[in-house]
Amino acid sequence: MHVLYSVTRGDAIGGASMHVLQLAKAVKQSGCSVTLVFGGVDGKIVSMCKEAGLDTIVLPQLVRSLHPWYDLAALFALRKLIKKIQPDLVHLHSSKAALLGRIAAWLCKVPAIVTVHGWPFVHPQSKVSKAVYFILERSMVAFTAKFITVSKVDYCIALQQLKVQPAQLELIHNGIENDQSFAPIKSDTINAECNIICVARFDVPKDHRTLLLALKQISHIPWRLRLVGSGPLLAETKQLAGQLGMSEKVEFLGERSDVAELLTQADLFVLLSHWESLPISIIEAMRAGLPVIASNVGGITELVDDGVSGRVVSAGNISEAADALCALITNSSLRQSMSQASQQKFVQQFTADLMLRKTLDCYQQVTKVIQ
Repeated sequence: MHVLYSVTRGDAIGGASMHVLQLAKAVKQSGCSVTLVFGGVDGKIVSMCKEAGLDTIVLPQLVRSLHPWYDLAALFALRKLIKKIQPDLVHLHSSKAALLGRIAAWLCKVPAIVTVHGWPFVHPQSKVSKAVYFILERSMVAFTAKFITVSKVDYCIALQQLKVQPAQLELIHNGIENDQSFAPIKSDTINAECNIICVARFDVPKDHRTLLLALKQISHIPWRLRLVGSGPLLAETKQLAGQLGMSEKVEFLGERSDVAELLTQADLFVLLSHWESLPISIIEAMRAGLPVIASNVGGITELVDDGVSGRVVSAGNISEAADALCALITNSSLRQSMSQASQQKFVQQFTADLMLRKTLDCYQQVTKVIQ
């Protein structure tokens, strides 16, 4: 079987692109042929795919924002590519790639699967934008052989709002390699400084601002924060840390290729967001045996059991975040028990092997129906 994957952005490391990298590697190892198509420019994620030995193509016409001429050019480029490599199916990720990719696949009579990393019409935006995205998604249901949602929340939205039929839907949680070398048992001492880590792009929907303001409220207790990632809001976030007088306690590490190792050095993982689907960064933290504090958005509660493996707080609520941080920073035994629960849940529900088995089964269902 030959699978063509497509993601809109190749210039930034994000949840969808990292998911595709993990999935494509696993699918190739299972014996399938894979081709990856990224839009925009050749960036870090493209380099990572090529280093992994994956056949990777960049289409500069495929851009994130709506642009009629570029979009038309990208549609023709995708159609030409599909005709050339003749995949058995195309598997699409992120809104623009999913929209154009389905049309191109339909023109070539190739089945299209779309993985939903959050529905665009539920994000905070103008009513007009929401309506446009909803109409586009609703109109594309007939062009989609199967929807894969990575969270129960998105699954329910597909059923209730888009009226997608259950037979057209699969719930497959994100998964990563179960490499236990990245999951050491923590051995805190009661009076030790708590090492907090956040791995997130400095851009919407991530909420570094609330995290810093919450930590400012508890600056009198011993903690250090490491922020991993880059993005357009990086300079603004650094400036805020300086204004709050927290520069000595907050370390900006930029984009890193050793995130898994960095997680093993931490005691607590935090991801505050305005919206999410099912963040891979949290799954990586679970594998590393970290308790997690995260915003109650998207599929977060499918990952974090509040009070058991971490804490779930209201999005944008500084006081709630500060209380949760304080409770875990000052209680190493609580962190230890949550650490074990977090790691156990990862092993049971969020490994790459489990994701691969379910995804390959979905591929077989689709190709059999088409044949």
